[in-house]
Amino acid sequence: MSLLTPSSSFAVHIDFSGLELVVEPAVVLSQNLLIFSPQTAVSLVPSATNFIFYNVLSNALQLNTTGFPNQFIPIATVVTSQSRVVSIVDNRPDWVIITLPVALVNAPGIHLVGGNFSFSGWGTGASLQVNSGTQTGFSITIIAGSSPILQPTVTLTFLVGYSNPPMTIARVTSGNGAFSDLTVANTLSRSVLTYEGLPVSGKTYTLSVFNLGQ
Repeated sequence: MSLLTPSSSFAVHIDFSGLELVVEPAVVLSQNLLIFSPQTAVSLVPSATNFIFYNVLSNALQLNTTGFPNQFIPIATVVTSQSRVVSIVDNRPDWVIITLPVALVNAPGIHLVGGNFSFSGWGTGASLQVNSGTQTGFSITIIAGSSPILQPTVTLTFLVGYSNPPMTIARVTSGNGAFSDLTVANTLSRSVLTYEGLPVSGKTYTLSVFNLGQ
């Protein structure tokens, strides 16, 4: 495989030791906290298939020889001989949503309600439900109404304004509608989410959103 540059999150490469894998630093958004994972040298098990992953519960890199656990972030699969690395497979996803024992979004601040949102283009009779969260991070579900249009929007008016427009991470994470991309346009006082697709009447679309700023 072609290893990514060392500046990439959780990129892996072989250093001097034949059974040691270096995992580069990364910043992980875990339970609405930004966690820094430093560069880490992982000692591999010889003559085995090593599965390296990030544990989102303990916020630590771990390894086993049985497979990737559910709900953790896979990083790499490394096959070793008795003395060296034989092959490396990059298993890092572009995006991961981990279902934890608590709600996905449990951010500090005033909890959002439906009245904090407006939406357009989702069709006649569409509805929006706030599942959890605050303006820092939230989950909402939209049920499309009749005759929705291409690229409908959802607008959140911030309860507390920002000194600079926040950076937003947003994605459709569940529902029985299509998982189209979301684009975001932020100002100091509001965030406009655009669903880059055509909703289907009666289908549900759950959006998970994190706003990073102050």
